Order: sequence, then C-alpha cells, then structure tokens
Amino acid sequence: MNPDQVIPEYNCIDDGESVYVQKKMTENLTDIGHKLKTQNGLIYICGNGHTMVKEAELVINECMKDDGHLKELVKQDRYKKEVWM
Repeated sequence: MNPDQVIPEYNCIDDGESVYVQKKMTENLTDIGHKLKTQNGLIYICGNGHTMVKEAELVINECMKDDGHLKELVKQDRYKKEVWM
C-alpha cells in the first residue's frame, strides 16, 4: 500500500440508490483501520454535521477500537472535519 494514497469517498447515487460515505467506510473498515494504525493515516471529513459526520465518526471509532478511538486521532492532529449544520 502506498502511504501517500488518498481514498476519496463521497455520497453518490448508484443505480438509482443513494450510497453514503459512512456505508462505504464500513465496507472498507479493515483497510481504513490499517492505514490509521500502521501508516499514520489521517482523515478529513466534510459534510452535514447533524448526520453524516456523526455516523462516519462511529465508523472511525470502530476502526480504532483497540487504539484509543477518535480522541487519539484528534490529539495527534490526524482528524479534521469541515461541517455545516
């Protein structure tokens, strides 16, 4: 895996059905967790602060469940978010 790799995820419509970022993140849980834990990966999330960001943070916590959760990423300046309400 390339440590400089960007994994873009975005909400989209696939075959007439909405596909949400948090669902795509869940599908890639192992890969995201690996990048966060072993490659000092970082996450930048931009979106609706009422729904999408909160649900994405639950997925991030699942990825980091053995390593301090989201709080640790925030403390290390490896998690950024841009939200609107």
